This record gives sequence, structure tokens and C-alpha cells, in this order.
Amino acid sequence: MESIRRNRVSLVVIVAAAVVLALWAAPEVSRRWAYGQTQGQTQALREALPGMTQARQLSELYRQVARAVSPAVVEIRVVKHVEGPGMSEDFFEGLPPELRRRFAVPESPREYRRQGLGSGVIVDADRGYVLTNNHVVADADEVEIVLGDGRELRAGNILRDPKSDLAVIQIDADGLVAAELADSDQAEVGDLVLAIGSPQGLTQTVTAGIISAKGRRTQRGAVYGLYENYLQTDAAINMGNSGGPLVDMEGRVVGINTAIVTPTGAFAGIGLAIPSSLARDVMTQLIETGEVARGYLGISFEPADEGVRVVAMLDDAPAAQAGMQVGDVIVALNGEPIADSQDFRYAIGQMAPGTEVTLTVQRDGQRQDLAVTLGQQPENLEEAFGMGRRQEAPARPERVRVWGLSLRDLTPELARRFGFDASTRGPVITEVPGGGGGGLALRPGLLIVAVNQTEVATAQDVVEALEKADPKRGAVLGLRDGEGRTFRVLLRFAGDNPQP
Repeated sequence: MESIRRNRVSLVVIVAAAVVLALWAAPEVSRRWAYGQTQGQTQALREALPGMTQARQLSELYRQVARAVSPAVVEIRVVKHVEGPGMSEDFFEGLPPELRRRFAVPESPREYRRQGLGSGVIVDADRGYVLTNNHVVADADEVEIVLGDGRELRAGNILRDPKSDLAVIQIDADGLVAAELADSDQAEVGDLVLAIGSPQGLTQTVTAGIISAKGRRTQRGAVYGLYENYLQTDAAINMGNSGGPLVDMEGRVVGINTAIVTPTGAFAGIGLAIPSSLARDVMTQLIETGEVARGYLGISFEPADEGVRVVAMLDDAPAAQAGMQVGDVIVALNGEPIADSQDFRYAIGQMAPGTEVTLTVQRDGQRQDLAVTLGQQPENLEEAFGMGRRQEAPARPERVRVWGLSLRDLTPELARRFGFDASTRGPVITEVPGGGGGGLALRPGLLIVAVNQTEVATAQDVVEALEKADPKRGAVLGLRDGEGRTFRVLLRFAGDNPQP
């Protein structure tokens, strides 16, 4: 019996120990089991990856495009010689004589070498033509081309078109590889693209993205008179990429990388490339004639509520010969509405001299079509307008204030806004303190036809008439609204507010 009890006690101890051991080991066993499961899942995923053919095909496509185009991409090294101040005699003043004898005063001013980097793409292997940006090579004293195989070549003839920011460089070398220019008009937003170039001097760098937008323009282009119609991309572009190609998935150049839009100076996801169709046209003209011929109307214009308003015109210009007048508002080109002034300028500039276009103009409230044969744009437009005889529109009327009212002389745009016929002229109220009271009270849009029974024709006439009147006694204004109703209001002026 005693033996049986001892055996039972031993069994209980063993079972208890086993339970304790199991409880202690359970988390570890659980972790190992879970890790084993993860290992199994990971292995299964790895084995499945080769079967995901779409991803493999896309990766392989990127590889093939990069291999096909990279040999045509070049690095462009430029040097500009600039003068800067040298160290003057004052720098050595105060040194002991023995030290002064050891130094020679350098010549002043000194010449420095300013180096720059850019990219380019070979587009004609037989003739050795490289396409790049004008700003990469502008004013350069030395230009060196580094091929994809490492050969370093001195640039030959350089043809430039600052207005499109494009340039063509000719090099002399055997065994060149050229890239094909695509028809960028067929490119669509969302298309996959690669950017290839030498950002920060890192040659043959390839980045990927899509075409994010088309038809982009910049404020810089408006200021400097550039002809812009950029493709926007999110493929990374940085300093040194300028002039390099933006490539589609058929290995063709769809754009020339040109600029970035960024608040910091670093790439922020917005790159701009000149469309290849524009680049091809500019390049062809530069190679064949050494210049780019652009359509020309001989007018200066500004944005209007609809279209553009002609503010100056050369007497012998194509527009003048077609019957256009200063003050006309051009609302359509070949039947297409004009979106904005930059759009109109770009469209005319892209047409060849001698092209006949139809311009729809609005004059005195009436629209008419003018057939204009475009001339050739002078190289320097400012000089052409400065030397030629021209008609100019009177300065746009400035706002004048009198007795608390804001007045302007009526223009066709203001006339349409306030409901008058476009040919109506005269001083109109544009602002009343407090916004005006409606009804027959003074309000913006009322035409002043008389002050104290004396007719007025301009805003300045109203100013002079009211300056002669007594503000406390007031003045009687003869008014007319856009619906043709006429009435009179006695206007008094106390402090800052008119009191009708």
C-alpha cells in the first residue's frame, strides 16, 4: 500500500511539473508555430512572384527602353569666362615689408571660369546633331559633349532659338547612336515615361513617371516672351537634367526636359518638358535656315474680358493691312475662341509666315471677320515697335475719385458689364461708399450725363464740375442707366460720404 501511495505522489508531481512546463513553454511554442507559418507564407509568396507576369513585363519594359535610349543621351559641360574683382593693393596694406615682397599684387579684375552641366540627346547620328536647351549653352565660351561610352568631344556649330529655349549642337564623331522623336501630339495624360540625363553630374540617370498634364505655361514664359506648351511629368528632374530626353514606352523622345516647378529649388514632383513636335519643328528650321520663322500680326495686345484687346499696331503690319483697328477685341482665331493672351500668342507664333488666318474682332458692339495674311516676326519685337510707325490706343482710363464717388470713362468692356451698348461713352460710377442703395439711388453702373445741367463727356469733366460746386448745397447729377432710364439726383457731400 505504501508503495502504491508513493507511486501516486510521484505521478502527481510529474503531471504537475508537466503542466507547469507546458504553461511556461506555450508562448514560445506559439511564437515558433506562428513564425513557421509566416515562413511558409513568405516562401509561398516568393514562389508566386515569378508568375506575376504583368509586373515582370513592366520592369523588363523599363529596362529595354533605358537600354535602347541611353546610348543617345549625352552630358553637356559648359564653361563661361566671367570677370570678377581681384585682390587690390589694400589687401596687402599693413603687412611687414618682408612679407609684402613675397606676394605679388594680382591683376584686377581677374577672369574666372564658371562651369555648368546639362544634358542632351543625339537625334541625327549621320550629321551629328544633338538637341538640348538653349539655356544650357547660352553665352558659353566652351562646350564639351560627353558621349554615353565616355568619349569627350568639343562642340562644333551651335544653333540657338531663345524663344523656344531650344538649341542644336553639331559634333563630329563616328559610331553615334540617335534617338527617334515621337509625335508628342499623340501623347496622353497618364502615359508612362522615363527621364534620362545627368542630374548633379550623375550621368545616365534614369527616372520613371507619367505625363501628368499637357499644355502647361509659366509666368516666366510670359515675362520673357517664351513660346511655351510644356508636357508636365512627375518623373524626377533635377539640376543637370535640362536638355535630356523624356521618353515614351516605345523608346521615342516625347519631350526635352527643361524646368521644374518648386518652392525650394529641389524637385517637388512637377517637371516640365518641351514637346517633341515643337522641338522637331524648331530643330528642322535651325538646321535648314539658321533661324526660326514665326507668324506675325504686328500688334500689341492685352487680356480682355473675352479674347485680347489691341492696344498698339504698326501702320504697315499685316493686321493693319487687313483692316484691324486699335481698340478692336479679337475674340476668335479661325473660328476657335481665344482662351487667353498667351494661348493666342503661341498659336500665331506656331504658324508659318504667309499663312492666311481669320480673326473675329468685336468693334463698337459688332463682330466681324478679318482675313489676315501673317508676316514674319522680327527677331527683336521691341525694336520693331520702337522704330516703326504705329497706332496706339489711349491709355486705359484710370479711376478718379470726387465727393466720395469712384468714376471711370466707359470702355466697351465696362459698357457690356453695366448693360450699355458697346459704343456708349461717358463717365460711369464704378464705386459708391457702402456699395450703393439700389433703385434710383447712386450705385455703380450709372452713367453721368450732366452736372448742374451742364453736359459732361469724361470723368475729368465731372471732377472739374463738382470742384466748382458747394458740397453743402450739393449738385444735381443727370444720370442714365443701362436700360435707358434717365433721372436726376441731388448730391451733397459731407465728410467721406455722398448724400443723394
